[in-house]
Amino acid sequence: MTADVKTCAPFDAVEDIWTQMKQTGFMHLPVIDTTRRPLGVLATRGVLEPLLDEREHEETPLINYVKGIGYR
Repeated sequence: MTADVKTCAPFDAVEDIWTQMKQTGFMHLPVIDTTRRPLGVLATRGVLEPLLDEREHEETPLINYVKGIGYR
């Protein structure tokens, strides 16, 4: 067993969790509360989906601007 278990908390930023997953190579992280009790396991997909949704919402206004949609 490893002494330095990598974990995340419900209030951690998605970007920070993704960075930790990339650095460690882990595809799953235990989610713990403030008393270090386990709450569940967060999978890579649970981190990537909100990140991709956020990027998609950022790109839509830019694409509309370039296409001239709604900017007349």
